[in-house]
Amino acid sequence: MRHPVGADLRLRSLLQLLVQRFGRRSGAGYHLPMALGHARLAELIGSTRSTVTRQISQLRQRNLLQPLSGGDAVLLHPALVEDA
Repeated sequence: MRHPVGADLRLRSLLQLLVQRFGRRSGAGYHLPMALGHARLAELIGSTRSTVTRQISQLRQRNLLQPLSGGDAVLLHPALVEDA
């Protein structure tokens, strides 16, 4: 299996893995019941915090990722999770 090359693809793959393991489907998308610190995500995908922050911002602008109240969970759009 080939590993995703760009940070954006690695981040997407990580989010998909987290949803498979810990997420649940809701009417609006996939609910991931955990806080996702940018520094920790960067560490997990072998990137920098600033790159992850930029990628998360782009996902939010495209309405593919929404933080939920309190910051302890996120809602992921099905297109982000189901795209392989």
